[in-house]
Amino acid sequence: MANSAVYQQIYNDVIGLTGRSGLVTETTIAIKSATLSLHQRDFYHKDISEVSIDFFTSAFFFQFDVGQYFPNFRTLNYIRKYDPAGINNLTQLPTGQAGDYFKILNDPNLLLDRYSLERPDVAYLAGTTLNVRSGTQIQHALAGYYRNPTIDPVIFDSWIAATVPYAITLKAAAMLLSGIIGHKDQGDDITKNWLPELLHQIDVIGLPAQGM
Repeated sequence: MANSAVYQQIYNDVIGLTGRSGLVTETTIAIKSATLSLHQRDFYHKDISEVSIDFFTSAFFFQFDVGQYFPNFRTLNYIRKYDPAGINNLTQLPTGQAGDYFKILNDPNLLLDRYSLERPDVAYLAGTTLNVRSGTQIQHALAGYYRNPTIDPVIFDSWIAATVPYAITLKAAAMLLSGIIGHKDQGDDITKNWLPELLHQIDVIGLPAQGM
């Protein structure tokens, strides 16, 4: 991924476009905002991180804050049961095997079925709390979630910055030019004529190929 050197190059390029080296704080904020905005344009498969979750004990219901297991959490993609000692389907070795998926509910009101009974094998978010209700006792799970980039300049981490850095550069410059600098025509020109091809490159890299 990217790093502080990539961030610094983007910063220098933004200053080169705006000509405003004195706008240190504003330029930093614009780069951070542009990076987040570009990652959140879509649900890119390159933003998915998978983590294993080991609960303290086996149970039917678990509840935890997403920050406990999902750094830079944006939203949940999937969660499934996992047996760390299970026979792997591919290798036929006892290296662990993932099991059934939990159905992710966007509305907690859907927890009950038409008979007013609680649905098994469901997961739902309530604020920042993830609730997992299993039809069988489990102690381990695998989860995939969309992870926001790390926008701290010192530990900057963004696949967009690493692969299409000029998209961040141009978006940040356009934000500054159209906003605090007051050159809206220049900012609009970048947004209209320079950015679209770079946005297309991001989609090609970040989204699954059609048919996958």
